[in-house]
Order: sequence, then structure tokens, then C-alpha cells
Amino acid sequence: MIVSKNIRDSVNDWVTHIPNWTHCATLRGYYKLNYHNTDKLMDKLFKYQYIYQIFWVLENDTTGYNHLHLLLGSTLLGENYDVKNKLNRYLGGKQWEYFKYVDQVKPNDLHKYVGYCTKKIDTNNGYGVLM
Repeated sequence: MIVSKNIRDSVNDWVTHIPNWTHCATLRGYYKLNYHNTDKLMDKLFKYQYIYQIFWVLENDTTGYNHLHLLLGSTLLGENYDVKNKLNRYLGGKQWEYFKYVDQVKPNDLHKYVGYCTKKIDTNNGYGVLM
């Protein structure tokens, strides 16, 4: 659909020009996510002292549930596994509960991370940014 591609391209351009993205992550709740509970999760995560910016996209999947793709601006240090565990504990979960994947953003590949996060974005998906 042309409208979806235009939305995705506009969001990609805008997010790519925001400096200092440090991590890309995938969050899958143990309950069905919707815009309202995702917004609450992101507000809670944004209050974490080590997170200074978040871009998120809510994406449906084949399980009947959904998940979030995130770009984070963070001062968290350590291996990806350690960062994932810290983020999970901050949201009140066990080390494996919410965040299934965390990777450090390589600045030269930012457009690839942004493209992956927004691959299913359209007028029916929730997305947002906190700065």
C-alpha cells in the first residue's frame, strides 16, 4: 500500500536523523500488547535513569500475540546479555521475561536497524518516541 510506504519512509527518515541511538531490542510480553499497555511500559522504561530516548513500534506476529521493536538511547554498558537482563529487571520481570533480543547499534548500520523496526509500520500499528 502506497500510504503505508509513505508513512514508513517518513518515519524512517525522521528516526534516522535523531542522534545517539545505542541499542536495538525486541520486547515480547507474556500478555497481548496493545497501544495502551505498551505506552505504560515505555513510560516506565523511559523513567529508568539509564534510558534517555526510545523509539518503539508495536508489530503483530503469527502467534496471535505481538511484540515491540525498539531503538534505545542509553548509557547502559556491558555485553548485550547483561543489558537485556538489566532492562528486564527494571520492568519488573525475570532476566528472560520481556526483552528477547538486545544488540548494540552500529552507527554505520543505523538505517538497517531503523528499517527493521519499522518494516510493518502502517496506520494500524502503534508506534511512538520518547525523548
